[in-house]
Amino acid sequence: MRKIQLLIFLGLLCSITTIRAQRTEIKKYPGWTWAGEVAVLQSYGEYNNGISTRVYVVDVPVTGNYYFSSLANMRKGQPYKVYIDDVALEYVYAARDGWQFVSIRDVSRALTYGKHSIRILGVNSMVPMMEEIFLTTTVPSGRSSVPAAVTSFLDKLEEMKQQPVISIPAGDETNDITTKVLPNPEGTYVHAIDTSFAYSHYSTIYLGIGSYTFSTTGSTVAPTLMIFNTNNLTHSWSNAYGGGGNEASLNIYVSLAGYYSVMLRPSLNNTS
Repeated sequence: MRKIQLLIFLGLLCSITTIRAQRTEIKKYPGWTWAGEVAVLQSYGEYNNGISTRVYVVDVPVTGNYYFSSLANMRKGQPYKVYIDDVALEYVYAARDGWQFVSIRDVSRALTYGKHSIRILGVNSMVPMMEEIFLTTTVPSGRSSVPAAVTSFLDKLEEMKQQPVISIPAGDETNDITTKVLPNPEGTYVHAIDTSFAYSHYSTIYLGIGSYTFSTTGSTVAPTLMIFNTNNLTHSWSNAYGGGGNEASLNIYVSLAGYYSVMLRPSLNNTS
């Protein structure tokens, strides 16, 4: 009887664990895709008890002490804790809200030749938006340590912030909801991607509450797709290699209706 009760208890425990822990599709990176001085092999998001994490598996070619840095979309005051091989490294902090280059400069980790895992612990159910990570044997200090592709991307974002925002009447003011769609998010759009550009497509669309799918096809360079609300960056999503065949794909649920920016650019790790 005790053995049967134990088996039932273990079965229930496994069922509860399965329900609580959810993992996104594993993204496998092509060839030797470099993340600083290591190769990134795969990544995925994981949800457990209300908190999501971003996990990377990397291959270290040379034993040494490595520092962590990343291109991230974060909010000031909401640091992410970084783990290497499930051992805490340190918190990474944002200097402001939005896209920025973040790093842990005071602590490094000794990594041996071979595979290691990098886990970024989020603060809520949204998977941390750290699509580009870098592990280097030098301290990521100063502008000169920021990868050129990252600098170009951030500079381009600053340029776009200076552009005037087009004022469009709300649907309830004009009684015409079509004025809110720029362009129709259900349409099919073809955009050429080239590594010489910091970004290849940027547009603003209106999304109502509901589910949406964004994906790329026919890309000659692995793309990164980003959807974000410029007024509330907690409503942001990004993806690289998630669509199969080096394409990007996002299946999102929008809980806040409003204007969202759509950006498509080459993956920095694949072009730097």
